[in-house]
Amino acid sequence: MIITGLITQACVACAAIPKNGDGTSAKFDAAQSRLGYVQSKSQNVGFQKFEYQFSMDMTTTMKVEKENRQYLNLCKIYAGERIPAENMLETCKSAISAPGASQKTKTASYYNRGLINQKLDRLSDAREDFSAAVNLDNNFGDGYLALASLGMLDGDVVAARNYIETALTKKLRQPAYAHYLLGHALEADDNFIEARAEYRRALKLRPNWRDAMKRIDRIDISWPE
Repeated sequence: MIITGLITQACVACAAIPKNGDGTSAKFDAAQSRLGYVQSKSQNVGFQKFEYQFSMDMTTTMKVEKENRQYLNLCKIYAGERIPAENMLETCKSAISAPGASQKTKTASYYNRGLINQKLDRLSDAREDFSAAVNLDNNFGDGYLALASLGMLDGDVVAARNYIETALTKKLRQPAYAHYLLGHALEADDNFIEARAEYRRALKLRPNWRDAMKRIDRIDISWPE
């Protein structure tokens, strides 16, 4: 506001200076030159301030993003542990609650925390995490598949089948496992013919999968074609 006021005052002064032969023309030129200097100075200072603030903002953003990636990656690593520790859950929580965490980061972290909870036999917490993951991204097939696995553990075959069938319409990292798990659900419901068909679909996607082959062999003994 001060600089704007100075510029306005300078403009008024310029307009008030007459152009005649008594030397006032030089005063007019000097005033114009001063006005140009004030404008240039104010613009440079403003740009320098903007440039500094932009640099600081970018540094802060990059630092936050780096921390978020670290939490996300650690959470993923911990989810792969055969016997995870309970304190690993806090890392996933940090990934979820980190400032500026993206939807993708939160979805993955809920899912990975769910896997940790499942391995810790905290099935209710695991179900909440998997549900949170699919609520954030309803195209996240792995989340539905994880919920199907919990359904099988609970003996709720109907719910498990529903989750698997939903998962098969979504984006899946391991579609072969979805067909394999559906085969399990069908077997549990004494639907052996359809179960065998699902195991074969799994084998088509993942050739020489011994678990699927054993399931087919077992069904073939009792239900030969």
